[in-house]
Amino acid sequence: MGNKPFAISLLALGASSFAVQLILTRELMATFAGNELTVGAAFGLWLLAGGAGNRLASGVHRVRRWRKLLIAGHILLAFLPFLATALARALPFLWVRGGLPGFASFLFGAAAVLLPPALLAGAMVPLAARLNTRDEETPARA
Repeated sequence: MGNKPFAISLLALGASSFAVQLILTRELMATFAGNELTVGAAFGLWLLAGGAGNRLASGVHRVRRWRKLLIAGHILLAFLPFLATALARALPFLWVRGGLPGFASFLFGAAAVLLPPALLAGAMVPLAARLNTRDEETPARA
């Protein structure tokens, strides 16, 4: 890869996404007394949200200040996991003390925790890909 900013941006995005996904999945397992089913559902939600974020940001070629959006996304992705972790730890306050929530409650709670960072991480991929293209090209054509 000859484009250093592109490589750095993707490395930072990949490393932070990996760490956030692991930490939030572990928090959700601790919160919901999870097993393999909850881990699979959490990873599935992450993948769906990442794909949705990528699709939402597919019109990046029309944005004039996409570099500022990429920098803001990296900064937001640095702080968003702290809020998501706090939300995951606050979820038990929403149900009856001593009761264990069902799978539907897990899905809603996991979606509330995982969707913001996963959508943002997915949306940043086309922005980072824009670093590897010339100004007249879009990431889809490169």
